This record gives sequence, C-alpha cells and structure tokens, in this order.
Amino acid sequence: MKTTNLLLILITTLLLAGCGDDRVDLDIDNDGLSNVQEIILGLDPENPDTDNDGVPDDIEIGNPDNPTDTDSDGTIDALDEDDDNDGISTKDELPIENDTDGDGIVDYLDFALQVQITSIPPSIYNTNTFNISGTGSPEQNITLVIDSVTYTTTTDTNGSWNINLTTPLSDGNHTVTATITDITGPTNTETVTTTVLIDTTPPVAPATPDLLDASDTGTSNTDNITNDNTGDFNLSCSPNGDTITLYLNGSADSNSTCTAGVATFTNIPLVEGDNNITATQTDIAGNESPQSPVLVVSLDTTDPIAPTTTTINDGGDNILNATEIAGVVTATVVLPAGLVAGDILNFDSNNDGTYDINRTLSAADITANEVNLTISSIPTDGTLTVVSAITDIAGNTGPTSNDSSTTDSTPPVAPATPDLLDVNDTGSLNTDNITNHSAGDFNLSCSPNGDTVTLYLNTLADSNSTCTAGVATFTAIPLVEGDNNITATQTDIAGNQSPQSPVLVVSLDTTDPIATTS
Repeated sequence: MKTTNLLLILITTLLLAGCGDDRVDLDIDNDGLSNVQEIILGLDPENPDTDNDGVPDDIEIGNPDNPTDTDSDGTIDALDEDDDNDGISTKDELPIENDTDGDGIVDYLDFALQVQITSIPPSIYNTNTFNISGTGSPEQNITLVIDSVTYTTTTDTNGSWNINLTTPLSDGNHTVTATITDITGPTNTETVTTTVLIDTTPPVAPATPDLLDASDTGTSNTDNITNDNTGDFNLSCSPNGDTITLYLNGSADSNSTCTAGVATFTNIPLVEGDNNITATQTDIAGNESPQSPVLVVSLDTTDPIAPTTTTINDGGDNILNATEIAGVVTATVVLPAGLVAGDILNFDSNNDGTYDINRTLSAADITANEVNLTISSIPTDGTLTVVSAITDIAGNTGPTSNDSSTTDSTPPVAPATPDLLDVNDTGSLNTDNITNHSAGDFNLSCSPNGDTVTLYLNTLADSNSTCTAGVATFTAIPLVEGDNNITATQTDIAGNQSPQSPVLVVSLDTTDPIATTS
C-alpha cells in the first residue's frame, strides 16, 4: 500500500473519531484489528496477514498495546517472517497447531532448536553402509550415534545435514540418535531417535514359473507348447509381500507381489519359437534372489498343411450302393510331410462342420503315411462328403482336404418278362415258347438306359446286356432239353440290383417224333 493511502485512512479515521463517529472501529481486512490499531503498529489494514507468513495478524499480534515479539528481535511477530528465529520460516512451520518437539509450544512460536532424520524411512536397508541425512535449525552442530559409533557434522544455511556411515552395520536392528546443539554453547539441544533394520541376505530363488493351463493350448495343457502369444503364468513364492519379477529371454518383463503364496503374471508377450521364462524374488529390503529354474515355452502360430488326399473307399466310381452302404465304408487320409506324434487328424464324416473323429497320430501312423477311418453315418440316397484337417500339438488347425461320393441304395424295379425271339421259337407257333433251337435269343424291355440287365437260366446268371434304347438283348443262350426257366434282373449304375423278373418257361424239344404206322 502506498504511504499516501495509509495517511488518508489514518486522517479519515481520526476525523471520524473527532466527530464521535462509530466508524473509528472500521476493520477493512476483517482480521480483528481496527484500521487505526494496524496503522499505529505498522501493519497493513488492507492485508489480514501483513508479513505473508500464513499466520493472521490478530493471532500474531497478541495484545495491540503490547504486541508479541517471540524472538525478541525488535520485530513484532505480525511483521516477522520467522517469528521464532529458528531459521525455518513461520509459513513452513504451519499449520499453527503443530508442535514438533512436544514441548507445548506451537512450532511457529517455538525458538528451540529442531532436528529431524529425513532419510529414515526407509527403515530397512540392503546395504551395510549408506548416508543418513536430515534437517534442523540452520548452522548448528549435529551429532549422530549408531552402534556406539559417533559421527558429527553441521547443518547448512538451509538447515540440511548429511552423514556418510564409514563403519559397516551388521544385519539386524540398529538405533539411530541425532542431536542438534546450539553452535554457541551446549546448553540448548534437541534429540530425535529412530531405528533402522539392515538386511543384506537375498531370498532363495523362487519356484519354476508355470504356464497356466488356459494358455497351454493344443493337444496337451502341460507340454508348454502353445499358439497363444500372450501367455499367463504363476509360481509359488514365500513370504507374502515380496516382489516377484518375471524374465523373458533374459530381460525383466513384469512384476507381481507374492500374495497367498502365489505370484501371477498375465499377457506376457511371447515370441515365435522357444521362450526362456525365469523369475527372481526381491524382499522388502531390496535384496534380489538368484534366477529360478528355466521354463521353456514354445510358441507355434504356424498352421500345418492340409492332408495330401482324402478318399472315400467307394470302389473308384464315386458311388456307394446299398450293398456297400450295408457293409463297412472307410476313408483313407494320406498324411502330409512334417507331422509328429501327438498331432491330431481331424475328420468330419458328414460335412456338418464338426469333427466327429479326432485321432491323435502315433509314430506308426506317421510311418505308414496314411490313416484309414470308418465312416459310421452314411445317407441312404444323396451325397456323402468327408473333410479332414491336421491340428498340430500347439493347437493350430490347417486347411482341409475332402472327397465326395454319391449314395444310392434304392434298387431298380424288376425288368419285364424275357421274350424268346420269334426266329428261335420254332415249330407250328412262334409264340408258344416251344422250340427245337438249343441256342435261344431273347430280349426284354428295360429302363433306364445304361443299366445292366442280367439273364438267368434256371436261376443261374448266364449273360449280361446293357439296356439300350429301352431294350436288352441276349443271343445264343444255351438251353437244356426240357423246360428252361428264364428270368432277368436289372442293376443300376450304383450297383443296386432289382428283384427277379417274372419267369419265362421255354421248352426245348430236339427229339424227332416216331414214324406213323401204315
């Protein structure tokens, strides 16, 4: 505030007082002191904390008629930035209720010497020699005693001090005492005491890390071969609270706190091929153990190749008939190169998208280079499609190989009754099926074209003919003397055979009649 402003406030206040005006008690800054009192004391009536030390003027002033001067330096507290002249500003000693040394005098009014050890905590060290530092009243003597060994130094102008321990400390607990003494004489002292634990013994190496089952994909969840490139691990540890560090190929990757005897690590990035996983354990003092035994995790994200061929054993005509379906239908899968025992042959026998056979390949399978699988479910009429693929031991499934066959289990209807051709039906009638021709010619109506018609002579298959233009023809069928039962069956392209046709009875008579008597 400018001097002219202060004078103006003073003159105005005095004039008001001379006029008997109540406004002489005006308190512009609301600090509990009237403007007149503050001007007389040299305070700023417009600033409730004139010295900006964090303590309001009315608290520091005490009695306006006899203002407080804690350190008797001639500057009242309300104008003194270090009320107790201890080298620590009043603002730094706030809040105003703090009593660091417990002597019943709040810090900002306490001009006793002060000392603190600030470098402890940490209260546990993993080294036998280290520095102990602290703060205190500026430019005073510091005496540090630990294990009956005494070290001395002085605080600097900012009140800081530091001592390097030259005598190594043994493992265990130690009492540390720091005393500050007035440099002008030993009558004014202040002491603080703390303890420090020295622990330089590292923990034992933790257990071998374990790849969790959910991350160990493929045929086995215990072989540490996986296609999951972000593995989850855990390991046993003790004691709880120690820090476990997981190492990936020699480099620290992640930390976990030992909890309930277990440390867990998630989403550890693996690289293609072998990954060496180890761990160390660090105790609360900072001592790190040796490396754990190595866990080798193999990451394989490459899909295997498809089976060389997959073939339904249908006789090579790509058709399965009723007889074949009624028997055992198999498929042969020729294996690709590069497989190992433990890989899986996946087989979908009806192309429904689900592998109903998952065969773990043996060394013998791989040596044989092929596997025969039985197809258990076959449609009676339609299409049978089978699909195969390889899943390697890491869990990668490769492309597929497939084959299809038409299934036809419905036989044709019986063909028409065979007919003895007229030219072979000798005698008085060419329709009576009585002949002296021992090598008969026959035909019969049939459908569809392309089917095979089989002629039977006295229940024995004699000859085959292809149905052509709706007719099957048989020539020079050897007849036997007497009655000959002629039937036929029709076999479709799938191999299904029809029932027997109606019987045609052909009588062969090659015996001449006897002469008539005259």
